[in-house]
Amino acid sequence: MYILSKYWMRDNRNEHRATKIEYRKSCRMISLLFLLLVLFSQYHPVTRAETYRKPTEIKGNYTELIKKGDEAYKENRFSDAEAAYVSALAKKETADVYINLGHVYMMMQDRADDAIEAYVKALDIEPENLKPVRYLGTAYLANEDYRNALRAFKKISRPPELDSDLFISIGICLENLGNSEGSLCAYRNAVTLSPLSKKANLQLASTLHNCGKLEDALSVYGYILQEWPETTEVLIDIGNIYLDKGEYNNAIDTFESAQRLGFGGIKLKRSIADLYLNENMHREAALFYQRFITSAQEASAEDLYRLGNAYYMGGENLSAQEALQKAIDKKPDYGKARLLLGSIYVEELKPDEAQREYKNAIKIEPKLASTHIALANLYIETGEKEKAADEYRIAINLGQKEASIYYNLIVILLTEGRHEESAQLIKEALRLYPQDISLKNLLERVVETAKSNPP
Repeated sequence: MYILSKYWMRDNRNEHRATKIEYRKSCRMISLLFLLLVLFSQYHPVTRAETYRKPTEIKGNYTELIKKGDEAYKENRFSDAEAAYVSALAKKETADVYINLGHVYMMMQDRADDAIEAYVKALDIEPENLKPVRYLGTAYLANEDYRNALRAFKKISRPPELDSDLFISIGICLENLGNSEGSLCAYRNAVTLSPLSKKANLQLASTLHNCGKLEDALSVYGYILQEWPETTEVLIDIGNIYLDKGEYNNAIDTFESAQRLGFGGIKLKRSIADLYLNENMHREAALFYQRFITSAQEASAEDLYRLGNAYYMGGENLSAQEALQKAIDKKPDYGKARLLLGSIYVEELKPDEAQREYKNAIKIEPKLASTHIALANLYIETGEKEKAADEYRIAINLGQKEASIYYNLIVILLTEGRHEESAQLIKEALRLYPQDISLKNLLERVVETAKSNPP
């Protein structure tokens, strides 16, 4: 016995009852042929955006119409099947025909609402028949009405209806209703009933990953690859699990395997390059970025920035400068690229160019504290201490209150003889970093200066 009662979502609202289908027949004379057309119109409470083509009546007795509907359904002529079943229902309403009509609607685009009505009609005729209940739940599920789908599945959650597919449907409902533990229970039951159900195992592995049960998810994915070696698309999921575990080398290996098999495209290639960069494998990262930039129809500014960053991290400043300049040419307001280009100019001993890029970056993103800090550090290098102090103050006001920033600003103030202002800043900094040795030494320096220069 499989029990999910504690995971069911409770709701005392009345069960959904679709509006009964009403048919109106109208006749008209056409020319001398006196052709009689009987038009059936379905009225549904949901207004459709697309034009609805009313099924035309098909002639024949009840049995012949059912046969025509079945044949059309098997041949995927769903509009013809709909017309045949609707014509049969005009002669005699039965649960089986409504069920067949519901199946037809499930195969047609954007007709899940009509399928729900058909299955409800079948249940109205045969309330004790459990077969339409399952179909009704599936229609609700297709319509993303997870709560009503769950209510339908609950009615048949006992043998013989209870099987692996039903547990999968229950799990999907619970997962979308935010009940992750309930969905895990459902998927585990699905796998227990059908260990060789690839669908059940895939759902279980994915949900385990989403719930943070990474080792269990890896175990299930390993079983999937063992039983179904062709299911190589799961390599991307496995790589993401390694990524979440911080096992970047394993993630790289897995993603590269998926990429060689043709999965993931540009997004996966970018992820592999990012991982190489994260692992300080700068040359490999640059090669990967360059490879997918070359293969792309048009490289984005972000991709060019990533390439430039990889070159920069690998010490290839000229290549980095070229890539970053291309990124800026493509996107002139790309502050991040200008900031990095400015840092390269600093290393290349080109202060004027560096200052230009930093100032441009600040114009683009004036509240980015890191750019103000970079510009302040440059001003110190060029001897413009007052300007450096101003930039450090801006960074602190923007919330970048690191001990090193306070230290640099205080040293500038002390150098300029502004002891009172520096003393206030030291007190503020020590409140934030009471154990910082450098700040304590500065405090002692201020105290000694005050003793040797009494007011």
